[in-house]
Amino acid sequence: RTLALALSLVGSAVLLPAATVTDTFRGPTLDAGWTVGGNAGSFSTNPGYYTVSTEYGQTSGVARTLGSGDSEVTIHYGSVTGLAGGNARLDVTDGAGQFFVIMAEAPRNGGWGPNIVIDWNNGTGANRRLLSVPLPSLSITGLSFNVRWTESTQTFAARYKLNEVYAGAWSAEHSAVYGVASSANRTVTPYILSWDAGAGSTTATLDSFVQTNGGGASVPDAGHTPAALGVILAGLATLRRRLRP
Repeated sequence: RTLALALSLVGSAVLLPAATVTDTFRGPTLDAGWTVGGNAGSFSTNPGYYTVSTEYGQTSGVARTLGSGDSEVTIHYGSVTGLAGGNARLDVTDGAGQFFVIMAEAPRNGGWGPNIVIDWNNGTGANRRLLSVPLPSLSITGLSFNVRWTESTQTFAARYKLNEVYAGAWSAEHSAVYGVASSANRTVTPYILSWDAGAGSTTATLDSFVQTNGGGASVPDAGHTPAALGVILAGLATLRRRLRP
């Protein structure tokens, strides 16, 4: 019975932790997981952050692979300047023409904006807009975006925080069915874009990035079976010795 109990316990599913990547951009070099696009950016030693800046008509930022499966990313911009002629954004791409984007968008061609915008596109037509709310000011001292992909439902969900005006609370979550079940090419790109305002630049400081892949999957942990079996058998043997008269 002791052996049967031990084998039963070993055969139970083990909850494996999610894989998490955290980057606070404190330097002196970018983590190898990032690919630089446009301006390579630079590190500041005090208080410490990574700054990207781009001129009119250009983009600048960094990208890293998410891959297939459930994932979630959060990016925090410590500040954004020059937003009158650009935007700060977080894109998740999943192949040509398929993406989900959340951004602080400046006025464009003297028209709409400034806004917080959430758009998505599953590659079958023009972007579809989930959210567009006015920015109270173009002075951004803190901006956070969060995007979560759920593989089983093929959905994205996005939310934001602006200048911590909500005492750390996120906005309501906005979601859409994306329609692409899985892709090893899925990537996330926090970047800035300078547009439509003529000469000038847009600059953003990247303060932190957190990426979580997988997790919550209950699977047999075959790799730990021998060790688990040894611990269980030893514990049961000790218990039996203590119970003997």
